[in-house]
Amino acid sequence: MLGKIFGLFKSSNNTVSLKETLENLKLVGTLYKKTVGKKRELLSDECSLYMNIMNEKTFDYNLNAYNEEYQFQKGMINIKTNINLNSIDSWESLTYPVTNDLGLKCCSENGRYALIWEYQRQFYIFYLLTDEMNTKNKDNFINTLVTLIASYESEVDYQKALTFEENKDYILNLDVIENVDQFLEENYSKFYGLGEEPTEEHKKINIDDITKKFDNMALKQLDFLNSFPNAVNLFTGKGTLYKYDRLKDDLIAVSSDSKLGIYKVQSFNYYLVVDDASNKTLSCSAMSQEINLLTNRKENLIMWLSRESMNPDVEPTAYNFVFYDEDKIDTLRKIYAKTQYESSSLSKYEDLNAEDQKWLENENMPDEEILDEDIKEVEMEMSNEFQESTSDQLNKVTAQAYLHDRTFVVRENNTIGVYKTDEEDVLTHLANLPAVTKYEDKDIDITNAQMFYSDTNMILLDKKNPNTAFRYDLGKGKIVEEWSAEGMKKIEAVTHEKKFDQMTDNPLLHGVNSNTLFTMDARVNKKNKVVATKSYKTNPKMHCIKTTDFGGIATGSLNGEIRLYSQVGKNAKTLLTCFGDAINDIDVTADGKYLLATCDKYLILIPTNCKGEKNGFNTQMGKEKPNPRTLKIKPIDLNKYGLDKFSFTPAKFNVNKIDGETNIIASLGDYIIIWNFTKVKKGILDDYKIRKVNQKVIENQFKFNRNQVVVTMENKLRIQNQLFLDK
Repeated sequence: MLGKIFGLFKSSNNTVSLKETLENLKLVGTLYKKTVGKKRELLSDECSLYMNIMNEKTFDYNLNAYNEEYQFQKGMINIKTNINLNSIDSWESLTYPVTNDLGLKCCSENGRYALIWEYQRQFYIFYLLTDEMNTKNKDNFINTLVTLIASYESEVDYQKALTFEENKDYILNLDVIENVDQFLEENYSKFYGLGEEPTEEHKKINIDDITKKFDNMALKQLDFLNSFPNAVNLFTGKGTLYKYDRLKDDLIAVSSDSKLGIYKVQSFNYYLVVDDASNKTLSCSAMSQEINLLTNRKENLIMWLSRESMNPDVEPTAYNFVFYDEDKIDTLRKIYAKTQYESSSLSKYEDLNAEDQKWLENENMPDEEILDEDIKEVEMEMSNEFQESTSDQLNKVTAQAYLHDRTFVVRENNTIGVYKTDEEDVLTHLANLPAVTKYEDKDIDITNAQMFYSDTNMILLDKKNPNTAFRYDLGKGKIVEEWSAEGMKKIEAVTHEKKFDQMTDNPLLHGVNSNTLFTMDARVNKKNKVVATKSYKTNPKMHCIKTTDFGGIATGSLNGEIRLYSQVGKNAKTLLTCFGDAINDIDVTADGKYLLATCDKYLILIPTNCKGEKNGFNTQMGKEKPNPRTLKIKPIDLNKYGLDKFSFTPAKFNVNKIDGETNIIASLGDYIIIWNFTKVKKGILDDYKIRKVNQKVIENQFKFNRNQVVVTMENKLRIQNQLFLDK
């Protein structure tokens, strides 16, 4: 109920004028727009929401969004600073008439409050910032807004509407949602096309109907085709369905005469359905990354994870389907690329250019040049021997020194633990550095740590000062300098100018925020260290950044895009549109030949070399870009180990300046997974080693030039040895 979340409805004898009431009410937050068929667009990182009177006699009121960023950056231009004009958002204010047609929704999502409304077939999402003014005004603001709706709809003035009995209905019936993205997806049935009315066919199909039919229902009792007669078939193949039995740890044949189909139920909503010979549904799964679909061309089968119920507490089931016809996998691959992209990005696949579509459709297809490479074959094992070090405080961030065998672990209370390994690979706690909780008058809560300046310093990011970095001197055990990125709302991530520069005194760091790539220089004798920028007028939602040993720059975005640059200040040489899922982290080999992107449910390995000496950092890859590879955990393993509920920690290449990268590591829950990079380059993608540890893994850090990984768990550190055996 809304009252439980916002504590809204309170009877009032308030006689304060409406004008005075509205003048004292304002909320500050982040504003997004969602257009059907397009990705969610950030309109402003800092936006004010307020109400005003158009005509009190006719009960006309407006809800207004005022773009603080526009005015801030416009002011910066006016005083002749060097702010890039392209970085200015193009709007100053937006206005929405206050009526019941707004379809006002309230959201309480993991402690984060939001208001959602609809206007001219678009959704607007306003996330409230956590500050004193919002806390003070939130309840009164929403109560007043609802009262204005009641005033307009009932044609009574504000004072009467305050005590108007039906006003309670407006408040108590005001929708409260718990998941913004789910709400947006489930309401697309109202908005087919761009400004077009829903067709009769679309009106018959509604996500809510699907949910009701699937929820807590054994799907074998559901006849999918009769339940959804307007679903459009995109693919059909006959074969044998197998189901994984966890008790027997084996695949059991379900039906040797079954039919697998891919169906479009409505825009961006597809289902994988398996029926038996009598058209009884044996398995039904929404096409999304949650099902972890894998294809195996050699064995002519596909694998996926399916839930027998929409109830998330019900364990999923792993299925295999072996096709009778050998050409079905290649046909399915193209259909799957479309459904995968659209279900993740909520955008039309056909809006991608032809070469990007072909690139996605060639996922995991072999590249002849790579298959013919003479690469030494090795087999990797994970040692059972390890040493652990335990702390009373929860761990949250790890940084690994390269010049010296030191591991620095930032704990929940912002103390920094220092560890080393001895000659017998025993992990030893050396010291605790003082807690980093303040610098001058600023409170600090560390979220990221990078070694810097020959491993004698660390660069710290924290969530309480989002547009600032702090330089921490390890010798002094304290912060010695604050670096600001003026004109930017947040520093998402920083990295070294070149991959191994933490071993040198190079003073340059690269960083990103959502729409700007920039360089910071420690030598600048002022707080603002930014010396070069590349800004975008639109918001590409850049989130992570890494560099090669020759200075190539790779950034990953929350909208699933990867950009490659030769230097800061210039346009990206290559833009890679991936599968629509957020790129949570990115890594790159020292020679820049491979990128490794981490998404929630899979990793993407992307070769960057083109013909000749060209690569994606110094030239547009275009039609020459090699095929991407996705690394996933097999559905049977997800089922067996209960890993479907977890997302990948940032995946990394090992750090070896002499022999190059030989393996890839990531974690899911309390399991660490390592792939042999040599095999992955040759197209062997499902041959990984998986090992359980005794706590949920926070992150993994490779030691420099050693086959060891420091595994950071919630309140433990673990050394994991890897053995490489020539075959």
